[in-house]
Amino acid sequence: MEPPVRSPSTVKPPAGGRLALAFVAAAASDVVGAILVAFPPIVLALDLATAGGLWLLLGRPGLLLAALVLEAVPGFGALPFWTLVVLAIAVTGRIRGTGSGA
Repeated sequence: MEPPVRSPSTVKPPAGGRLALAFVAAAASDVVGAILVAFPPIVLALDLATAGGLWLLLGRPGLLLAALVLEAVPGFGALPFWTLVVLAIAVTGRIRGTGSGA
């Protein structure tokens, strides 16, 4: 018997503590990434770690994939995409692309 798949409308946004932690992690990653922009391999590792951490903290939102792709584009890494993604999730209160069992 398969577990029920929850639709995006039934997925609750992350709790305030998790959202605050995700916001701090995203902001820190954006700041460190902007400082280390001259070292692409380090920034890539930082972005992968940030994406993984936020994915776990926020309940697997698909929006993180878009941010990871944008962070990987040369020149776009200086923009605060991680912080914007967490802010978008906090403002809308919705997480699209959430898998089952979250």
